Amino acid sequence: MQLERNEFVLKGVRPNDIAKELDEVLKCTDRKVVRIKSWCKNCGICVMICPKHAIDFDPKTKNVELVRPDDCIKCGMCEKICPDFAIMVTGIERKQIK
Repeated sequence: MQLERNEFVLKGVRPNDIAKELDEVLKCTDRKVVRIKSWCKNCGICVMICPKHAIDFDPKTKNVELVRPDDCIKCGMCEKICPDFAIMVTGIERKQIK
């Protein structure tokens, strides 16, 4: 099912905001885990899959966050499992599918 532009606006997420946020993530050269907040639905799947428990629900905001960044080993499991493509491990070379 494809969402109409108006459905994004009604939910408070504007397509231009998404494009800007994604562009900033893709420009990052450091190897780190980035959550695209406008895409994340806080389902918690990444929290369950993280082998080092670096991702968890922030007690203040109740949102999924990288709460223990020093424990993160950048394995990419969170990126692979996220159903909304809201988590990316930046600074790694990606193969283009032909």
